[in-house]
Amino acid sequence: MAFKEPGPKPFYNVEQAVGMTGVNKNGDVKLVQYMLRHIYGNEAVGLAIDGWIGPVTVQWIKRFQNEMKAVGNKIATDGRVDRAYGSTSSVSKTLYTIAGLNHMLKVRNPVAFQQLPANVPLNSTPSSNPYNPAHSSGAPEVVGGF
Repeated sequence: MAFKEPGPKPFYNVEQAVGMTGVNKNGDVKLVQYMLRHIYGNEAVGLAIDGWIGPVTVQWIKRFQNEMKAVGNKIATDGRVDRAYGSTSSVSKTLYTIAGLNHMLKVRNPVAFQQLPANVPLNSTPSSNPYNPAHSSGAPEVVGGF
């Protein structure tokens, strides 16, 4: 079952890549950690929301990517969360991991999604406001939950 969310909604994005070979800026890492922690709940008890990249955070990114792929999403399983420029990459034609994280957080924990700005400091002056980009291609399209 494909999911497509109509209309503009908040979309939280990283400014620079997080994970394997990423820039791993503290705020971007916190955003990804917060999303993973609140998607997986008690299961992710060992995942700290501290802004520091390490093997535990990379392991959870890869787990998320592998589970999204297992339910039919075309997504890279490289342990990296890149900044989204639309719903899919223009090069690899795969779903951006950050788009999948946004979708699954909204579905599994809508309260945490709504409270994200109060819990993760968002950059108020990014170069092109990556935290609420204009989605000319529409909202991310992903296959139902895993």
